[in-house]
Amino acid sequence: VTGDEIHRMIGIMSVNSLEIELDEGYGEEMGFYPAFSNINHSCLANAKPVKLKDKAVQVVTKTRVKEGEEITFQYIVEIQPTRIRRGMLNRKWFFLCSCTRCCDRTECGTFLGALLCQDRDCGGSVLPDQPTVSSSSFSCLECGSTVEDQEAVRIMNEAEINTRKKDPSDHVVNHIEKFLQKYEHILHPFNYVMASMKMKLGCLYGNCPQYPLATMTKTIMMRKLQVCQESLVPLAILDQGNVGENKWKGRLEKEISKVQYLLQNK
Repeated sequence: VTGDEIHRMIGIMSVNSLEIELDEGYGEEMGFYPAFSNINHSCLANAKPVKLKDKAVQVVTKTRVKEGEEITFQYIVEIQPTRIRRGMLNRKWFFLCSCTRCCDRTECGTFLGALLCQDRDCGGSVLPDQPTVSSSSFSCLECGSTVEDQEAVRIMNEAEINTRKKDPSDHVVNHIEKFLQKYEHILHPFNYVMASMKMKLGCLYGNCPQYPLATMTKTIMMRKLQVCQESLVPLAILDQGNVGENKWKGRLEKEISKVQYLLQNK
């Protein structure tokens, strides 16, 4: 067996295998499932793999599938916007996705890659004109105002960097609130950076020593409910049904139920 053949076998296993979840301290393991490896990717998948305790994998549909329709699932985390998602897929699986979501400016209504229009009195959603073209300019759905691709990407990259620029003396909750306030008129409410920060904030309120559930005011409870509900919107579109485990979706739904109960009984 030559070195090139070994590298080819490793590559085939890498792009066709599924990570097996082991108990803490047992290292990492990958499983190769021949039938499962033939299922193609879609960023708006109609099915989801469910890992069983005996290391078997079930493929369960999330939506009603018509006769003759292809079964698909998502290879990567769904919360990333098209420009990042397609790059990740190309680097790991060597293809450029052209699914329904990738070709749709709004990403099927999730708006994960959207900015807000800065033209006076507009505030509309600013989206790439050609989502599958990396150098595509952006334009507003409401007024048509344009933004160059480098500027749009710069704004989002800078926002990502600012999520990590926390003042050491600041509590993480205050840091996130300041970030959201800074970008609320720049990034779409469902933009992937905003959604990520809102998820974290919604789960921190009522679950950390500085903001315990027992002493939360009605104002803070309403804020917790707001950010949880807003960050859940894109997840609910991308991961329909209650198939398998979705860490953030499940957590947000629990937090919403908890705070709604408290508000009703306050």
